[in-house]
Amino acid sequence: MGTIGNSFERAKTAIQKLGISHSAWYDWRQRGLLPPGIRLGARTVVYPSSEIAAVVAARSEGQTDDEIKALVIQLVAARQVTA
Repeated sequence: MGTIGNSFERAKTAIQKLGISHSAWYDWRQRGLLPPGIRLGARTVVYPSSEIAAVVAARSEGQTDDEIKALVIQLVAARQVTA
């Protein structure tokens, strides 16, 4: 699930897809339950849509926080492979 050929979204859109508050978004990022963003500029951070979709799917499947953290690690590692 690399980022090449992938669509991206800003935090606001990802928050809406997840159905969570801004404070929950930052809490989940801090706890490793969301992949880190990709900085495009001084004030622009985007998130690969496929990674957000993977987290949404994991949540809807009832995966534990530890399982989601492992998923996030895999997603970030896949970025390194395709870069």
